[in-house]
Amino acid sequence: MAVNDQGTLNVIEACRSGHVKALVFTSSLDVLFDGRNLINVDEGSPYPKKHSTSYCVSKYRAELKVLEANDEYLKTCSLRPADIYGEGDPYHIGSLINMARGGFYVRLGNGKSKCQHVYVGNVAQAHVLAATALLDGNDRVPGQAYFLSDGPPTNFFTFFDPFVEGAGYRIWPKNLWLPRWFAFTLGCVSESIAFLVRPIKKYYPKMSRFAVTYTCTTYTFNADKARKDFGFIPKYSSQEAFDRSIAEFRS
Repeated sequence: MAVNDQGTLNVIEACRSGHVKALVFTSSLDVLFDGRNLINVDEGSPYPKKHSTSYCVSKYRAELKVLEANDEYLKTCSLRPADIYGEGDPYHIGSLINMARGGFYVRLGNGKSKCQHVYVGNVAQAHVLAATALLDGNDRVPGQAYFLSDGPPTNFFTFFDPFVEGAGYRIWPKNLWLPRWFAFTLGCVSESIAFLVRPIKKYYPKMSRFAVTYTCTTYTFNADKARKDFGFIPKYSSQEAFDRSIAEFRS
């Protein structure tokens, strides 16, 4: 909350005091996520009455502050990237590679849930385009939120497995999936252990209830609004993104 919520307010105030003309906020898909399937949603979809975690709440509050700050002196917009991947990615490719290196690779769910991704270079491109639109007087962008993606929906593991193998790591077993209920139970146990040892050592479990719910829930949308309003067209193709990513992890 201190960083995402109050920190964003600090940035807005700094923009005003420094006479900054445009602010592009990196938001999150989590502003809409409440643990249920979200299929083909768009920017007109309302915020949920209750979010899944305090992180989701913090990004929701921050996005509201940014959009409400938009006026004739400070033009603002909010970008909601899909799951970001690419060089140096510690949360998706990095975590899966660490699991493969450990010699035992598991997937969560049944493979049917779908989510979306976006290459970090294309996220950067979107920020440049959105900022340019704000500064050039594009009247469609100020005060708006935008989803960002550069590919079709796919299962989380189906999407990232080729990156792990492409980087030179072996996936074994080849096709082991943990049922959602079982993985969720493991998440409860991991969080309980983290809570019990917290007075001695801060431990952040990789397997959490939120991680299981997020990975096993379908969340799909498109980036049509970003394309129409400020010309977001991915700079890097899927093949380029794949090649650049695995080259980094191979090294």
